[in-house]
Formats: sequence, structure tokens, C-alpha cells
Amino acid sequence: MSFNVVYANKDKIKNKIAQGIILPESLIITNDQPDNAEVYYYDDKGELKQLIKKTKFDSETEARIWIAKYNYAGETISIKNDNDNWNTYNVGANGELEQIPNAESITDLLNGLIIDGGKAPAENP
Repeated sequence: MSFNVVYANKDKIKNKIAQGIILPESLIITNDQPDNAEVYYYDDKGELKQLIKKTKFDSETEARIWIAKYNYAGETISIKNDNDNWNTYNVGANGELEQIPNAESITDLLNGLIIDGGKAPAENP
């Protein structure tokens, strides 16, 4: 089995396929972001399949622009914050971001928490 390797801007892939520039059985690597490329496979039946999707963003603004432009509903992404730490989010159906707590924030939430077990029946000796 052999295939072509193509470098293309993500927004131009479908147009290049329609023009016949990208042929079936091509592995397409996006060159929009060299440190975080996406990978597609254009199969012999003419179907474009995404193999690797961009999931790391250097800012919330970049992530929101990307989410608005491409379908990210149900995806888990990471966004670098102002302190150069990565925060993880789930993307909702309408593009809303729901942060997934990291270990430190869960510890902070549980710090000082008192759990009352209620009045469980005593065991018979």
C-alpha cells in the first residue's frame, strides 16, 4: 500500500480535493500550526477522515475562535492560562467550555469539608 503525503492549510483541504490537487489515498498534514498539526486521510473512496484533531491552545481566545469555526462539541481540550499552566475543558454542544478540575483544585474543594455520615443503623454484635 502506498499513499501521498500532503501539507495543506486546514481551510483549503476540501477546495484542493475538489480541484484534484489532493488525490485519493493521501495523508494530509495541516501546516497552519507547526507545533500542533492535525492529520487527515483522504481514502480511496473519496472520504475525508480526521485522524488527529488539534486539542491544545495557547489562549482561551484562540480556543474559542477554533471552536466557533470547527465542530468541537464533545471534545476535551487544553488551554494554557496566564501562568503557563494547562487547564482542561470539555466543549459543550453550543461551544461552551466546562473546566475539568485538576488534582490541586479538587484538593482545595475538599479542604475543610466535613462529611456527615448521618445516622446509620448500628450493627448487631
